[in-house]
Amino acid sequence: MNSNFDSKESFLSYKLNIFKELYNDERERRNIASQKISRIIPLIVAMFGGDTYIITKVGEKILNNEGFSSDVRSVASYILCTVTIISGAILLYFLVKSYINFNNKMLDPNKFKEMFELGDKEILENGYKETVKEINEKLYEQYEKITIKLSNEIDKREDYITKFYLSLITNCLFACFTLIVIWI
Repeated sequence: MNSNFDSKESFLSYKLNIFKELYNDERERRNIASQKISRIIPLIVAMFGGDTYIITKVGEKILNNEGFSSDVRSVASYILCTVTIISGAILLYFLVKSYINFNNKMLDPNKFKEMFELGDKEILENGYKETVKEINEKLYEQYEKITIKLSNEIDKREDYITKFYLSLITNCLFACFTLIVIWI
């Protein structure tokens, strides 16, 4: 921390700059989190295609036997198909939660416009230094609040992304096991 602050205003400017940097860091972190999902969209499409293939094959087996068969292989394929469908639903749930259910926190430009318009009037009344100090205080409060909210949202999103990846791996494993049982 810089100990050469000559006034409360310079310390406030320092805090404002810190929160601006933190806010920009959090925005970059948000973009990285979005890229984590965007890169694997082809894999997600392939997984749902595989799940559809598995459901179709097990459905054909049921229709060809005119009902459920009770041999071990058929029961195993029914159970694995059911688990694959459930893990696919969980995968879809976490995909939606991590991609869509994200409240993007941004600064409101209209608030800044109002602040600066009021600042122009206040300069005539209170003087330049006092007006700049008040604007910096308001900016600091806005950046502090938005940075903390954005950080919390990103933490929540990254948790959903982790759960999404785990459900993707689970779905892939069960789909592979189901295919092995079907093809044997």
